[in-house]
Amino acid sequence: MAQQDTTALLFATVQEQLLSQGYARLTIESVAASSGVAKTTIYRRWKSKAEMVFSLMLSSFDGTPFSPPNSNPTTLMDDLRIAVAFTFARLNSPIAREALIGVLADSIHDAGLHDRLFAEFMPPARLGAQAIVDRAAARGETLRPDAAAIIHATTLGTLTAWIHLFDEERPTDLIEVIARQCLAAITASPDPPSVPER
Repeated sequence: MAQQDTTALLFATVQEQLLSQGYARLTIESVAASSGVAKTTIYRRWKSKAEMVFSLMLSSFDGTPFSPPNSNPTTLMDDLRIAVAFTFARLNSPIAREALIGVLADSIHDAGLHDRLFAEFMPPARLGAQAIVDRAAARGETLRPDAAAIIHATTLGTLTAWIHLFDEERPTDLIEVIARQCLAAITASPDPPSVPER
């Protein structure tokens, strides 16, 4: 079997098992048994379950987070709404819901996986956030110097909390709420207010 076909077979098997039994119960052994691909072949591609699932997760994110194709926002608020909605769709996809938290947890004790996360997963999202800032600058709007980081953190952090941590039903206007949070944060002064002298 060609290498490309083997990878496609493994990804299909990982996805099926991830969605049917969850990240915690998925193992390289179960993927090998179900796919018919030898464990040694799998380990030549990925050194751990987390690496294997992370590669699948990246392949499912076809494109750059925060930057949906063919969007043409004319205002900063529209740009933020589009980015938050697009990111929500990515993070709320079946694969991301099952895989993201498990991979992040495993990366704490796996330096190689941690490095991959910050080399392959984080930069595209930050570039997308920076593109929002650049479009605002082209319209003559002045934002905080750290606006891209704030957009990135506010969007990913808040959405992750609502998707993975909270029990209550998500607000129907969640996209609008987060977009407005970002807008308020990036247009605010980075300096704390001064306290008048007595």
